Amino acid sequence: MFKIGEFSRLANVSVRMLRHYDKLGLLTPEVVDQYAGYRYYPARQLAQVNRIQQLKALGFSLNTIKSILEAQSDEELRESDHDVEVQVSVEGEYLDNDGVCFYTMPAVQVASVTFNGPFEQTPYVMEALATWIEANNYQITGPMFNISHVSPAHDPDPSNWVTESCYQVSKS
Repeated sequence: MFKIGEFSRLANVSVRMLRHYDKLGLLTPEVVDQYAGYRYYPARQLAQVNRIQQLKALGFSLNTIKSILEAQSDEELRESDHDVEVQVSVEGEYLDNDGVCFYTMPAVQVASVTFNGPFEQTPYVMEALATWIEANNYQITGPMFNISHVSPAHDPDPSNWVTESCYQVSKS
């Protein structure tokens, strides 16, 4: 389960909007702490957020989206080919050159997923990554970052892009 702030970052939707979705009955947190009022969401709810975002992008109002989602039957979670890894450390020594400076940073543990293709699939990639983080009892401990192995700067064809999306994590 993810706290609302973590879930917000994974879904790329503001905390305010998640609360609004809850108020409208579009997306209700699976658990609400009865004492503190904290909201918790499982990774599987990212699929619902993704559907809401896609329908919003098509121009549907939130009331219409609610009607559409209520009319749809629950779909099974689909399997994906996403490869998720935890990287414990990166080692090596490099010399500064041509305006590029190298720094030794403390090692961090990350959960990452590498995907090929356009950035429009990022919501599905984040869903797969969040599912893995949750299933393996990790907690997000830092910001999300991307490593572009093949980016638009390297190749204008989106089908050739290779991106690694990462979150700093620690074991629960």
